Amino acid sequence: MKIRKIIAIAGVMCAVILSACGGSIKSSFGWKERKQVLEVREWADAVEMLKKPDLKINGFNLGDENMTVWYTIKDNHTVLESFAEFIESSNQFLADNPDYFGTEDFVITMRCVGGGPADDIVLSNRLIDEYFGLGELELDIEDTNELQYLYIEIRNGFYKGVEHDEVKVDVPVLLLDRELREIRNQEEFDISFLDYFVNLEYIIINIQGDETFDYTVLKERIEEQVPDCKVYIMDNGESLVKEEENK
Repeated sequence: MKIRKIIAIAGVMCAVILSACGGSIKSSFGWKERKQVLEVREWADAVEMLKKPDLKINGFNLGDENMTVWYTIKDNHTVLESFAEFIESSNQFLADNPDYFGTEDFVITMRCVGGGPADDIVLSNRLIDEYFGLGELELDIEDTNELQYLYIEIRNGFYKGVEHDEVKVDVPVLLLDRELREIRNQEEFDISFLDYFVNLEYIIINIQGDETFDYTVLKERIEEQVPDCKVYIMDNGESLVKEEENK
């Protein structure tokens, strides 16, 4: 009987702590996930991991050298704001607590999967081959625990209707994938969504498939809109713009 009381009290205390950490964990979470969140509760509280109204948390896994959070997108119009907040709050927390995850080799991944114009969005502090496979292309980005890479498996129009003009996503590397392969009228393709990004150093577009089409016009338009940013248009690690033009 005493053991049952102890377990019950521990369960209540866990629920209270998790609530203080920013919200209640999904009921489908097992004890392992609940315990893992408690191990990083300061970080989870700082990024409000459990309090994003446009994102539904699906899963959480904490390892010795990595941490992954899975979400489902509930509102495409505001998910960009949540990612901007994630980046700002997590990077500030880690600037204030540089040894929090124990090592600079620690890999942080946030992945959103869900319908609508975006099938997959991945935010990370590392180039993960599954999402960011760039062939022989090398990026001059220093490894750190800061969130620096944003991958979007996008369909044209994802940013239509973004509700907050002040949203600024602060990442040095943006990689866009999938539906951009269907671009044919490059002069009219809407790249206004790039206004929502600041401090971009690299934009990589994975067109996936048409080596016969010249994407030079699109590359030049992006370079005009985002000065001082290197733009690469790729197909499975191979540049679709002539090397001499890819300055």
